[in-house]
Amino acid sequence: MKNLGKEETTQVILQERLIAILRNIKEEQLLKVVDVFEETGIKVAEITLNDPEAFRLLAVLTKRYSKNMLLGAGTVTSVEAARLAIEAGAKFIVMPTMMPDVIQACKDLKVSVIPGAFSPTEIHQAYRLGADIIKVFPANSLGTSYFREMQGPMPEIPLAAVGGVTLENGRAFLEAGARALGVGSSLTPRDILAKEDWPKLAELAKQFKELVNK
Repeated sequence: MKNLGKEETTQVILQERLIAILRNIKEEQLLKVVDVFEETGIKVAEITLNDPEAFRLLAVLTKRYSKNMLLGAGTVTSVEAARLAIEAGAKFIVMPTMMPDVIQACKDLKVSVIPGAFSPTEIHQAYRLGADIIKVFPANSLGTSYFREMQGPMPEIPLAAVGGVTLENGRAFLEAGARALGVGSSLTPRDILAKEDWPKLAELAKQFKELVNK
């Protein structure tokens, strides 16, 4: 997926409907996790920039997996961080909040951008500024009814549910109008990583794939 343009990248995310959020996972385990995701058909993942090694890890993953996977950067909080992530290979940028300067930088660099938003005002402003998808965060705190109600005034805005999304509630978010799910700890549980139980991780990944494909 190396040569996808901005619009094509956005379409892949909306078609796949699942963004795996990879946060604070050490390199050796991270490679195992992404191996499992590639084998089970998870095609979209973001590396969060909380980790001081994030840019290097993103470059490593891009070199190894970009043929079959779409890799982006998450927890991006500045224009400089966005640029460094894109240089490392990020095909999309995810933010925790709505930052107009980062949205504009991504537009200028022709990279898909997914800002975080909480209120209808933030969602609408982010979309008007050029965001490709809006990350509604924290989704579980707002509940599925929030997504359903947003379909009335803003049906054209693609929303991703992020924050507290699980196997148990993920389908409800999609049925309420979310176009994609961002899933972190529910997809990479710490107990599975601690035990390095890769077959169990593969089974979990398959369950999430089945959930979004129904």
